[in-house]
Amino acid sequence: MLTRLEIRNYTLIDHLELDFGAGFSALTGETGAGKSILIDALGLLLGDRARTDLIRSGATRAELSAEFDLQALPEAARWLSDEALDDGDACQLRRVLQRDGSSRITINGRTVTALSLRTLGPLLVEIHGQHAHQSLLHSAAQRSLLDRIGGHDALLAAVEHAHGELKEVLDTLAHLQGTGGDKGPQKEWLEIQIAELDDLAPQAAQWAELVAEHKRQAHGERLLALAQDALERLDGEGPQALRLLQQAHRDMDEARRLDPRLDEITLLLDQALIPAQEAERALAHYLADTQVDPERLAWLEARIARYHQLARKHHCPPEELADAQLRLRQELVALAHSADRQAELQAREIQLRAAYAQAAETLGAARRATALRLAGQIEEQVRVLGLPHARIAIDVETQLDRLSPHGRERVDITISMNPGQPLKPLARVASGGELSRIALAIAVVAAAHAPAGCMIFDEVDAGVGGAVAELIGQRLAQLARHGQILCVTHQAQVAAFARQHYRVSKQVRQDETHAAVQRLSESETTEELARMLGGRTITERTREHAREMRAQALQSDVAAV
Repeated sequence: MLTRLEIRNYTLIDHLELDFGAGFSALTGETGAGKSILIDALGLLLGDRARTDLIRSGATRAELSAEFDLQALPEAARWLSDEALDDGDACQLRRVLQRDGSSRITINGRTVTALSLRTLGPLLVEIHGQHAHQSLLHSAAQRSLLDRIGGHDALLAAVEHAHGELKEVLDTLAHLQGTGGDKGPQKEWLEIQIAELDDLAPQAAQWAELVAEHKRQAHGERLLALAQDALERLDGEGPQALRLLQQAHRDMDEARRLDPRLDEITLLLDQALIPAQEAERALAHYLADTQVDPERLAWLEARIARYHQLARKHHCPPEELADAQLRLRQELVALAHSADRQAELQAREIQLRAAYAQAAETLGAARRATALRLAGQIEEQVRVLGLPHARIAIDVETQLDRLSPHGRERVDITISMNPGQPLKPLARVASGGELSRIALAIAVVAAAHAPAGCMIFDEVDAGVGGAVAELIGQRLAQLARHGQILCVTHQAQVAAFARQHYRVSKQVRQDETHAAVQRLSESETTEELARMLGGRTITERTREHAREMRAQALQSDVAAV
C-alpha cells in the first residue's frame, strides 16, 4: 500500500508531506482547490510524461517521492527482485523534474527509466478516473482479472509450461535451419576455425605460463644483474653483509660468556645469519640456472601474438581459447548429426503442439465459464451504483493461431449504457466517472478472490447523489477491507465512510497561490462533511446532519465486518 507521499515545488504545492494508512481514505475540498493534483503527482511517479510547466513558478525543479509497503503486493516485490531493485518490503519511487526538461528517476535509490516506472506502476497502484493508469481498459488486464477471479492459476501454469517446452523446441529448430538445407559451407567454416586452433593447441593454464616466461626472458639481463649485485652484497669482495653478520655473531658468542644478558642478542644474530646464508646459496643457484635466450624470447613473442590474434577473432580472452576450441568441436559434431536431430525435434514439436492445444483449450473453457458468471455479478453491482440500464458482457475470443504463455484468448469487457444500444468495449463507451464506477463494481466482485492492493478512485461519484452516493461509499468501505482505497470525492455521503479524511485547500499568500492538504481529526471531519452538505453557510442543523451521517456510516461499516 501507499504509505507516504512527498511533493516539492509541483504546480501549486511548494512542500507537502502526507502519510497514508490502510483502509479507506477520502480527499475532499472546494471545487478547484487542487484535489486532483495529488493524483497527477502520483501519476508522474508511475511513469506519466513530465512537462516543465508542472514545476512551480519561481522554482528550478520539482521533486516527488512515494513510499510503498509491499507485504500485500507480491507481484511488485517479485518484479523488483528480478530487476535487482528490491529493498526488503519497502519501495521508494523518486522523480525530479528540471527546468531544462531533464528528469531523474530512481527506484529504491537506483537510477531507472520512465519505462521502468510504467512497468512497475500497475503492480503498485490502480488509478480509476480521467487519468492514464486505467489498466481496466486493456485486454491483457481484463484477461488477468478473469483468471484471478476464476482461480485459473493451475490451468494457466499448465499452459505456460507447455508453451515454454514448445518454444524451446521451436527455437532449436530455427537455429538448426538457420543456414538452410546445405550444411556444407558451415561445416567447412567450422573445420577451418578448428584447424587454426589445433595448430596453436591452446591450453587453459598455458597462457599464464607464457606471459610469465615472456616477462622473465624480456627482462633477463636486468634480472641477472640485480641477482649478481645482491649476491655481491651478501658475499663478495670487501666488507659484505654475510661476512659482517658472521663476524658480529662470533663477537657476541664470545661476549655472552662474559655477560649472560647478551644471550638473547646472540640468538637473534644466529637467527639472522641462517636465512642470509640460505639466500646466498639460492642466489648462486639462480644465477647458474638462469640464461637469456633470444631465440626463446622470439618464440614466446610469436606465440603470444598468435594467441592475441585468435582471441580477437573468436571474441574471447586469450585464456579462453581452449574453451572456444571445444565449443567449435561440439558445433561440428552437432552439425554432423543435425539431420537426425532435426527429425527428432520435428516429431517432438507435433507432440508439444498437441499438449499446448489441450492445455489452452482447457483454460479457454474455464475462462468462458467464468466470464459468463462474472458478467452477471458485475452488471448487478454497476446497476446499483447509478447505472440502472447498464448491460455487461465479457467476450472471450479464442484465436487458434495464437501461441502465447497466456493462452489463446483475447478478453474484452463490453458494456451498453442505455437500452437499445449495442455492447461496446469500455474505452469507447464509458466516461471517466462511469468508468470509475464500473471499476469499483469489478473491484468489489474481485476483492474476495484477489487483494485489491492500492486503488485510487478519482470522482467515482460524478453525476450521482443521494442514495447512489451512499451506496458508492458503502462499496468503497467494503472494498477497503481487502486493500487500501483513496477516493477524491465531492459527495459527503461517500466521504462519510472514510476512516481517514484529507482536506485540500487553496490559499493566496503574498500574491501567490498555494495548495495545502490537511489530515482531519474526527471533529474536523464532521465540519468538512457539513461544508459539503451545506455550502458556505453551515448551520447547526447541517452539522447535526453531518454528525448523524458520519455515525450511521461508521456503524454500518462496523456491522458489515
